[in-house]
Amino acid sequence: MRVRSATAADIPAIMELERQSRAAAHWSAEQYERMFEATPPSLPHFVGLVIEDESGIQGFLVGQAHADESELQSIAVRAAGHRRGFGSQLLTEFLEQAREGGAKSVHLEVRESNQAARAFYEKWLFQESGRRKDYYTGPVEDAVLYCRRLS
Repeated sequence: MRVRSATAADIPAIMELERQSRAAAHWSAEQYERMFEATPPSLPHFVGLVIEDESGIQGFLVGQAHADESELQSIAVRAAGHRRGFGSQLLTEFLEQAREGGAKSVHLEVRESNQAARAFYEKWLFQESGRRKDYYTGPVEDAVLYCRRLS
């Protein structure tokens, strides 16, 4: 297993992972293409990571850095890779990049009903920091906001 920066060549595999994951952000291929292009200095810094083995990409993570804070926007791992540490490896690399980039905190949001994701983030010392009422559709439900301080 290795974690590396995502490239435009990874978009088809990322899109396939999104289709398999209810919790992923579900962006279009065009949105990913724009993210993978060089980001102008006036826009937040994009972070795209994939974890792969000899059979291909097993998971991905997308985030952004905004001055002294970072945001984890999407993370997904193939069902066969659940509970095998792939998500933890992706998150470890993202947190390290955030820390190195000067972030003092990392923020994220998750569906209230996604107990597996919530337990994962809480294991990684993220703390609930708020809610967005009726944020998600299909079905309508609250987003639970989490924050982790980096020191």
